[in-house]
Amino acid sequence: MKKQMLAVFDELEKKRRLLKINGKLWGDWPRPEIYNKCSGVIPSKVYTIWAFSNVWKSKFAYAHTAYFLKQGKSVLFINLEVVADECLRWIIQAHDNLDFKEYMDWNCELDSYDNLDIRDDLYKLEDIVKCIEESSADIVFIDFVQNIDAWWSSLYEQSAKIAKTIQQTAIKTKKTIYSLSQLSNSTAREVQNWMNDLTMLKWGWEYYASSDVIFILSKEDWGWMKVKIEKNKFWPKWSAIMLDADLSRNHFTFVRYEDE
Repeated sequence: MKKQMLAVFDELEKKRRLLKINGKLWGDWPRPEIYNKCSGVIPSKVYTIWAFSNVWKSKFAYAHTAYFLKQGKSVLFINLEVVADECLRWIIQAHDNLDFKEYMDWNCELDSYDNLDIRDDLYKLEDIVKCIEESSADIVFIDFVQNIDAWWSSLYEQSAKIAKTIQQTAIKTKKTIYSLSQLSNSTAREVQNWMNDLTMLKWGWEYYASSDVIFILSKEDWGWMKVKIEKNKFWPKWSAIMLDADLSRNHFTFVRYEDE
């Protein structure tokens, strides 16, 4: 048998053993109420978070980051929207369960953040790919992909290039990549309750096609946020849960499934 195929069989055997022992390919994951429906958090896969503008997609990612750090995972957060220290503050508040007043009295325990790397100086697609390839992180967040520079002849071709490159990078590096993507309000309204096999986005079909799992976030009454599985390669789609959003501490608490 070819050496390359032997390596493939080795990888398959590793996953088979993990599934046999743990029933999943990874450790515990944030929000099991929804991740249980999409086989958890899997290396080499792309998880895309779509949202209206100002619907807490970054805060949702910060809460994920805090959780992963507590699980002993290493995280690379590439932020193209805010400066690194602002991103870090929200992760700290989520990780240490602090509101703003409590954060002002924080004792700066740095050891909990040894596995965190935040970059706010990368915008070109090739620089982002190089950073991911050179990083030892288990999980990568890119917030948000529309700010990535990838010179191409049209906006559609640029989006296609970015989406495909992110997917290829996840596969090549065996890292889990969270890709945050901002929807216009009009587009988000069109897809929020769509029940067809394909959600046709005017500007982002390649982002859809290149994602393994897609979450759509929307604000609901009473300060709740709905997380809907819009695409799911591993399990049923269109499942949705309601989360109570405590934005002062950057925490999201399960309330109920949408259909309950």
